[in-house]
Amino acid sequence: MVGGGFDPDKALSLIKELFRPSPAAKLPERKAVPAGAPKRPDRQEIPSKFEVPRMVMGFNTVASGHPDFYALEVAQTLLSGGKTSRLYRQLVEGAEVASQVLVSDNAGRYPGWFEIQLELLKGKDRPAAEKTVVKEVQRLRDEPVSPAELKRVQQTLLTGAVFGREGVHELADSIARGVTTNDLDYLKNYLPSILKVTAADVQRVARKYLDPEQRVVVWSVPAAAPAEKGQGALGHDNPRGHARPRQGGGGCRRHTRSRTPNGWSCPTAWCCCCTRTTGCRSWWRRRRSAGLASWSRKTSPASPP
Repeated sequence: MVGGGFDPDKALSLIKELFRPSPAAKLPERKAVPAGAPKRPDRQEIPSKFEVPRMVMGFNTVASGHPDFYALEVAQTLLSGGKTSRLYRQLVEGAEVASQVLVSDNAGRYPGWFEIQLELLKGKDRPAAEKTVVKEVQRLRDEPVSPAELKRVQQTLLTGAVFGREGVHELADSIARGVTTNDLDYLKNYLPSILKVTAADVQRVARKYLDPEQRVVVWSVPAAAPAEKGQGALGHDNPRGHARPRQGGGGCRRHTRSRTPNGWSCPTAWCCCCTRTTGCRSWWRRRRSAGLASWSRKTSPASPP
């Protein structure tokens, strides 16, 4: 595809020179589908080098241009099309367990798959987050979409397609991709087909393809951080097993106020059994001005003086 201001004759001549006909070649055979029904639901966990867990949930679907493809596009946008989408409101804004959620209807010339990606915040509950995702998928199967929500999603897809083709390059790229995977009729009929999708269509394809019992789930799980030397079961320097410090400072109940090694007293300054180097801001400023910024637990006495 060529777009923009150019001389058509010169462009065509150059194209013919650079892209001469090449001899036909036979395409390699596609891999055969394994015999027998796959095990479902299936689950895998793999180690991750990152600090937060990530999940991918997938369902087998159809090729682009299939009559059910357009309703799956609407279902995709219902779940993760912006900050008003269902999964964003549930996981990012509501429960505040995820930093991002993305749903993709991956379809092409051959049957594709419906993908749900989730990135959790550090320390959040993986089973609870997955349960929320399954609950929203099941909701698509059980409840028809409201007319207002359906209209909003269709307008989102419409505006996304229009603004995504404003530039010459974007328009040429969309045509090239559409013709590669389908044909020009697919491109011409995409938006009209999206606008024809009904609430019943969304519920029908959700029941047909988005069965939670047929899902495949892969979790990317960070390795557990090794416990530091001298740490107790609570994961911090707590040799005596006292309670964690209360929110906002103050240390454990046994050491609500203590004296620091330099003689300054601060109610949140230092506790031998629950915190390492806490202290109020003014205490830290005084330490830095006194040249004690390098003081740490390792150089401190075993217990407060």
